[in-house]
Amino acid sequence: MNLALSVLHSVHECHRCSTSPSISWGCIVMSLEETLRRIERKLEAIEAEMREMKQWIIRNNLTETSLIELPDHLRKTAMGLLKIRQGTAGEVSKYTKRTRAVESGYLNQLERQGLVTSSKEGRRKVFALHSDFAVRSPARDHQ
Repeated sequence: MNLALSVLHSVHECHRCSTSPSISWGCIVMSLEETLRRIERKLEAIEAEMREMKQWIIRNNLTETSLIELPDHLRKTAMGLLKIRQGTAGEVSKYTKRTRAVESGYLNQLERQGLVTSSKEGRRKVFALHSDFAVRSPARDHQ
């Protein structure tokens, strides 16, 4: 929802404004403040995720270009796997908001490229980013 609609929606739900035919500036300001707080919370979550990813990259001696060199659809899958460290296609799909079948295909593609490893746990196939992901990045393999 864009900012203007969010503010109008919040003002519309304001109890003071619902009993009065005019919208008060106080309601608009309160709505803007609440919207800004929500934006700040989202930014804080994104910043925390970025710090976590950067630490993982440093711990595993990777370069930031390792992920950038991937096509967008595979990078999103790799980032999902990076976030959960290891998991099934279904678990990765919860992060990427794509279907399990799509993630399964992308994870298998990353595995064929040597960027991801997998192991079987019963009927489940569990994937993890390869520890030398940077060395195995597709752009480097084709040079």
